[in-house]
Amino acid sequence: MPREGFTYLSGESDLRRYASSDHQDRIFCGICGSSLLVEAADEPNRIYLALGTVEEVPDLPNPFHIFVGSKASWHRFHDDDPQYDTYPG
Repeated sequence: MPREGFTYLSGESDLRRYASSDHQDRIFCGICGSSLLVEAADEPNRIYLALGTVEEVPDLPNPFHIFVGSKASWHRFHDDDPQYDTYPG
């Protein structure tokens, strides 16, 4: 989602930041450990919210499966959603 207009309603002082890679920070609750969002250095105008933090029903894109080329051999998909070995191009 666009970073512009995003604000915390409360609890900002309880947030913790973890650099999960050279390019991404994960923001989580310092009290309970819940994952809240991801910030990517190469996308400074966007944030990626954990959907468990959203109260309203969001407008979601059509679902798909990625990285199926490296899934466990015993895993089966039970839907007809598109499957990609890597990110869809």
